[in-house]
Amino acid sequence: MSPASVRFALTQEFAAFAQFDANDVSDIDRIFDWLGNTEGIAELSRFSKGMPVPMRRDIAVALVVHDQLEYEPLAISLLIDASALAWKRANSGSRSWRTWNRASLPFLRQVASEPVMTNHLKSLHVWHSRFLSASNVE
Repeated sequence: MSPASVRFALTQEFAAFAQFDANDVSDIDRIFDWLGNTEGIAELSRFSKGMPVPMRRDIAVALVVHDQLEYEPLAISLLIDASALAWKRANSGSRSWRTWNRASLPFLRQVASEPVMTNHLKSLHVWHSRFLSASNVE
């Protein structure tokens, strides 16, 4: 498949996401599989600029995982948003906790102090406990 045809297919897929389900970009890792890291980062960065906040947050989590730390505030905003779907919050926490730094600790503590209401949030608490333990910061 040529780069132009891959880009066209991605554009169509993103358009479908935006039109039919702006709250779920669950297959975003395939973008990196198809394009590789450099092109995937560039394409997702361009695409996310005009998207609604929920999609930008999903994309931000994927970009943080690929060391694009300028997207960390968006990923953290998903993590701490109690109105976001629990699995999305857990995804944000479990996928990007390795890249977070000392500035992230207050947000991690905030989430870790919330009551556990679902299995997804239970998973989120486990990830945060691991991060806070590994950071050796109280």
